[in-house]
Amino acid sequence: MINIEKKLEELNVILAIEEVNTALPPMPSSASHIVRHYKRSVLFSENVIFKPQYKTSLEGRNGDLSLEVLWGIEDSPFNIEKANQSLKNLEAESDLYSIGGSSGSNHICVSTDDNAIYLFTNGIDMTRFKLFDHADDFFNALTIEKSSGSDDSQAVSVQLDF
Repeated sequence: MINIEKKLEELNVILAIEEVNTALPPMPSSASHIVRHYKRSVLFSENVIFKPQYKTSLEGRNGDLSLEVLWGIEDSPFNIEKANQSLKNLEAESDLYSIGGSSGSNHICVSTDDNAIYLFTNGIDMTRFKLFDHADDFFNALTIEKSSGSDDSQAVSVQLDF
């Protein structure tokens, strides 16, 4: 089993030393086994990406998807209960429980049926994509995006005098 705290430290996350005084809210055991390792929301300061075990056709040109946030239990905009209410409002399948957010307001979810990790998307025909067979595989795949000096997608400001 992966050490989630160590993996988050590898991603330059500084875990809060003080304990969140709130017990875990009611959630599926497959999600509580993950969230109990960090409890507070994790908003990544660097671009965290992963190559899914199963392709979705939504990956970027390098075959990656992003992870922007892991929901926490404290009262904040990144609260796991609020995120799952949002997921419910989007009429996601009832077995999906959101543990994090990806670009495009997509949800990273754990399934209560098979404990696999899924991507739930909003606004496209196919809304559910299996990413990994297990949460350990998902966390093992997380990495910081390497920036290359030759990235054509970077914005450059120029002044043109005519």
